[in-house]
Amino acid sequence: MSYFSSTSASKSESALFVPAVPLVHDAPLSPSAAYTPARRPPSRRSQRAVPSPVKGAAILCGFLPLPPTLAVIYIACGHVVLRAAHPAHYDTVPLVSSARAAAVGGAILTLPLAVLLYILLFPTKPPEPEDFFDDDDDGGEQPWTYVAYAACAVLLLVLGAIAGALGTVCLPESIRLSAAQAARAGIVGGAIICAGFALLAALVFVFWWDCCRRNPAT
Repeated sequence: MSYFSSTSASKSESALFVPAVPLVHDAPLSPSAAYTPARRPPSRRSQRAVPSPVKGAAILCGFLPLPPTLAVIYIACGHVVLRAAHPAHYDTVPLVSSARAAAVGGAILTLPLAVLLYILLFPTKPPEPEDFFDDDDDGGEQPWTYVAYAACAVLLLVLGAIAGALGTVCLPESIRLSAAQAARAGIVGGAIICAGFALLAALVFVFWWDCCRRNPAT
């Protein structure tokens, strides 16, 4: 009996004995490494990518004929409409003269318009410093983008008026519209053409939306 009691006592003492393990102290961290915030991923609100020189030259070459062509269409349309409404003011001036003035004015405005559109659509402002506490999910358009789109729409509308007035002043023809009459014809034609394009775009969108609603993607 004493043997078993001594054995159990020795086992309990050995169970309570924990060997000492030397503690390894970590090296003290430097102040710079004490807290290193996670690097924020690039924000989706980045600047619009500037086209490469080759792509920019291709876009410029495709843009060059647009202002004269649109100006001629606007002036011709406005001249015809105003001739029907006010024959005394527009009947004596041939339509070819107004179209020639619009082409000259549009050609003069081509390069300034190209530079202006480049500044509006591809601003060279450096990106703002990113805020660590800013929300990464905010990927909406910036207010400058909407301003640029609105400016482009206004330029598209008044292009004929500006080109017509400028071309009328530059051409030395005796029978021609005055600058005010050319501007009026350009704005009337621009409003009609732009309204027609807007209506066509709305009809195409409604048709596309109806097709998507009838045949939803699976």
